Amino acid sequence: MLAYNYDKITKEYLSSYELSIDPLESKKQGHVVYAGPSLNSTLIEPLEPKTNKAVIFNIEDKCWEYITDYRGKRAYNDTGLIIIDYLGKLQGSDKLLTKKQIEGLDDGSLIWKDGEIIPKPGPTIEEQIAELEEQIEQINTKLVRDMIILQDPNASQQDKEEAQRYFNNKVNQKQELVDRINELKNQLAEQ
Repeated sequence: MLAYNYDKITKEYLSSYELSIDPLESKKQGHVVYAGPSLNSTLIEPLEPKTNKAVIFNIEDKCWEYITDYRGKRAYNDTGLIIIDYLGKLQGSDKLLTKKQIEGLDDGSLIWKDGEIIPKPGPTIEEQIAELEEQIEQINTKLVRDMIILQDPNASQQDKEEAQRYFNNKVNQKQELVDRINELKNQLAEQ
């Protein structure tokens, strides 16, 4: 015969165990008598597990019940981002994060700011200019490499043609970046 353990505080189902036979009482009564379930145990079989539900034993009604269980789920409240660590309905201002919010926080596209989850702000104009200037430096390095090939008397005609195509392409890219930097500098001047 099985008995079912539950947590002494939360009353949550923990495990089952086989009751032992009481040899003295069995001999006395002439049939098998099991030793009673231990403290925080019952002979009543628990309910089947469900998603986001814990199975708890209602001592007063002597039955198993479902209770909301978001433990371990990511959430937020007025104070910040939290992990739910209690049974039952969400308390106070606690709110579960949606799948989209979790993905955004994990990939950095969303941030927690002033009690809200918001899209991560884009880079400042100064940061954009710095990024574009870094790209120009990378292009300049490639232009130097292409110039070396174009001026190399030992380079094949095919290598020189390919270097010229890359060179022209990089010059155009560089000009687009310079134009974008000038636009951003004008925006900055207007602020």
